[in-house]
Amino acid sequence: METTKLDLDWIKIPCEADPFDADSSEMSSSGSAASKQSALSISSSERRFNIQKIVKQGELALSTAMKVKNKLSQTDAALEAHQLSGQGFPRTVNWLTGARENLNKLKESTSESEKLKLAFDIMQQYAHGIEFIIQDQTALENSEFLEKFEEVKLSLRMLICETRWIMIGLGIYPLECKSPMTHIPVMRDSSFRVLEDWIIYSDYVDVLGVLVEELKNLSSSAERII
Repeated sequence: METTKLDLDWIKIPCEADPFDADSSEMSSSGSAASKQSALSISSSERRFNIQKIVKQGELALSTAMKVKNKLSQTDAALEAHQLSGQGFPRTVNWLTGARENLNKLKESTSESEKLKLAFDIMQQYAHGIEFIIQDQTALENSEFLEKFEEVKLSLRMLICETRWIMIGLGIYPLECKSPMTHIPVMRDSSFRVLEDWIIYSDYVDVLGVLVEELKNLSSSAERII
C-alpha cells in the first residue's frame, strides 16, 4: 500500500531553540542533577505561576481549535461525517486511544510531575492527529481548511513548546512520545477521509478542553505535589 510520511519534525522539536540537545533523549547526569536541584528551590507560587503559563497557551490553542471546529461544522461534508459518527462510529480513532487512556490517568493522578508528563504526551499524540488531517486536506486540495488547520498546528506547537520549557525549568524531563502514526495511506475514499478527520479533530478539541481545565486546577493547587 502506497503511503505518505507524516511531518513529525515539528512534534519532536517544537521549539526553535531547544532547552537541551535535540539529538539526546536525556540530559547528562550532572546537568540533570543540577537542574533538579535548582528546580527544588522554586517556591510553590512560582511553580503555580509557571503552570499558569501553560494554561494560558492552552486556552489560546483551544480558542483557535474551537473557531476552526465551528467553521468546519457548517460544511456539508462535516454534517455528513457528524451524522455517520452517530451511527456506531468510535469517538476516537484506534491509534489515538492511548491519549484518551492517558487523559484518564492524568485526571486520577495526584502527582504534579506525572500530570505534566501525561499532559505533554497527550499533546504530542494529538499533534500526530493534526498532522494526519493536514496531509488529508493537502491530498483533497482543500486549500481553505488547509490554511485553518495550519493555524491549529501552529497554536498546538506553541503549547507543546511552552510546556516543554516549563517542565524542564521545574526539573521534569519530558520523553519523546512514541509516534502512534507515522505514515498515511495515499489511496483512501474521500468520504472516509472526511469522516476520519472529523472524528480526530472533534476528539482533539474535546480532550484539549479537559486538559486545559485539569492544568488550571493544578495551577491553583495550594501545595506542591511532586
